[in-house]
Amino acid sequence: MTNKPENNPPAQEEPLSRPGSTETISAAGAAEVVISDDKYSCWIVIKRSSEGALPEKGAVLRAIEDAHIKQELIKNEEIDRIFTEVIIDQKVLIAQGQPKKDGKNGSVKYLFKTGIEDLLKEGEKGKVNYKEVSFIQFVSAGTPVVELIPPEKGTPGLTVTGETIPVKDGNPAQVPSGINIAVSSQNPNQIVSTLDGSVSLKRNKIVVDPIVVIEGDVDFSTGNVNFKGAVVIKGGVKSGFSVKSQSDVTINEVVEDAVIEAEGNVTLKSGFVGRGVGSIKAGGDIFLPFAENQSIYAGGSVYVSDVLLHCTVESNGKVIVSGNKGVIGGSISAYELIEAQSVGSQTFTKTILSVGMKKETREKIEQWSTSLKTNRGNVEKVNKAFGVLNKINLLKRGLPPKHQQLYNDLVAVRTKLQDEEKQLIALKTELEEEQKKTTAATIKIIQKIYPGVRIEFGTVKKIVQEEIQKVVFMLKDDEIIVVKS
Repeated sequence: MTNKPENNPPAQEEPLSRPGSTETISAAGAAEVVISDDKYSCWIVIKRSSEGALPEKGAVLRAIEDAHIKQELIKNEEIDRIFTEVIIDQKVLIAQGQPKKDGKNGSVKYLFKTGIEDLLKEGEKGKVNYKEVSFIQFVSAGTPVVELIPPEKGTPGLTVTGETIPVKDGNPAQVPSGINIAVSSQNPNQIVSTLDGSVSLKRNKIVVDPIVVIEGDVDFSTGNVNFKGAVVIKGGVKSGFSVKSQSDVTINEVVEDAVIEAEGNVTLKSGFVGRGVGSIKAGGDIFLPFAENQSIYAGGSVYVSDVLLHCTVESNGKVIVSGNKGVIGGSISAYELIEAQSVGSQTFTKTILSVGMKKETREKIEQWSTSLKTNRGNVEKVNKAFGVLNKINLLKRGLPPKHQQLYNDLVAVRTKLQDEEKQLIALKTELEEEQKKTTAATIKIIQKIYPGVRIEFGTVKKIVQEEIQKVVFMLKDDEIIVVKS
């Protein structure tokens, strides 16, 4: 064999063995076979003999064979390249094992819509058609509501010496829990409804509620409605009546001065009007086109497609009013965000926007303030009584038995009042911690806000002095700041 000059071209960049591995070296004459500790990679190093000659290719192949390298994993083209390019004293990767592939775990595929985003469908102009929104998803008994995607088996790996690399198979998906569902008798990978009803995902549980459908209005012909499952009313709800559900409520026509209560979501498709004695209370979200003079409370968020007129709205999530008229009058409170096209009016209609504090926290603060005032008033009365008894004690050089008993009773009352004040101080600390979360809340005005509107972030307040276009209100360092959007 004719030797080429020592100025050899650079060899292929050698892959590193895996972190933490060492190398096992097998040598046969001037050919060294190098195997990584994990036996996943194999290199060869060619050296000249003492006479300066290269080993024969057959000797190199025998060295590889002696190292028990699996034939089908050998890169023969790399061995040829060593001799073609005369690569000396450099590691060249000539075999690599097959990587293992652990099996993919099984998963759960819901066959119904599980989130608000799925339920909100935009129309041609990019706006949500609230009349088409409904949380009621009908299913019949036997309908699949969940598909269990089976786990995959792993693919074993192979070392360069032909040993199998252990692999893990995927774990099966955990069968979801729920109410009125069961594993299908025909397909063990499907969960089906066991009754006709409305399917939803509540606190990570699949719930199929039975449904009551009222074809007309809720009025004297039906009486009040109180149902454990979902309620669908194709008419409206007349003044003085109530609809209560442990699930979701959907009402197609106008709700008047009525009471609507749902542990789930409430969807009104034709508005909510009256003289101010009607109310909606939902544990979840509320959707409606407009409301006037009414009270609305949502454990989730409130979405209004047109206008809120002189309403009291409280939300533990967001209040979003997408109609151009926005919010006129009333009090709107949300924990995370209030977003409206416009707020207030040119006639300085009293309008309050409050964010950053949940209803429960606000009630605690009000209760704390009342309790503290009562406590201090009682302390003042006790102190006055002590003053009177002290005067009697000085005049008579001692207290008569009945006054002494009163004195002892007052001591006990004062101790109790002192304990109550300590509890109130501890509660104040807890409430202050809750108020710190106010800084994450936002009020966003898409078009304009009129003067006279009161902005509140927790206990920090601000009156808008002039009309402002496209603005965002935020709280920074206990001060309400205005940012142009």
